[in-house]
Amino acid sequence: MPRRPTYEKMIEDAILTLNERRGSSRQAIKKYLFETYKLDDIPGTYTRINTVIRKGIANGKFKYSKGPSSRIGLVKKPKHVDHDDNNGDNNDNDNENDNDKDNDKDNDNDHDKDNNNNESRSHVSPNHSDHD
Repeated sequence: MPRRPTYEKMIEDAILTLNERRGSSRQAIKKYLFETYKLDDIPGTYTRINTVIRKGIANGKFKYSKGPSSRIGLVKKPKHVDHDDNNGDNNDNDNENDNDKDNDKDNDNDHDKDNNNNESRSHVSPNHSDHD
């Protein structure tokens, strides 16, 4: 008798095979598992499926689309970034950091100008009750 994969692998396979845009419902996952893997239709099987889904969400394997009663999807793995393209040359990054510092100085100067404009207007009283 061939050995069945783990429940986590079976649920992952169900989500991938069903290929629903917002994830798959628990009902659809269970139906797929029962039809594909010929699981026993007993309460313990439902409990095990729900437990594996809950643990998979806790460890980052699965995710809810909106909340605990919503559909279940797979967490997308981040794409692997190849750092060999730089060949140890980080001069471009240094120039970008210098530009950021210059921009920060410009922003500080703009802020100072705004404060000076506000100070020159501060002599005007917000209350014009002198005309009564």
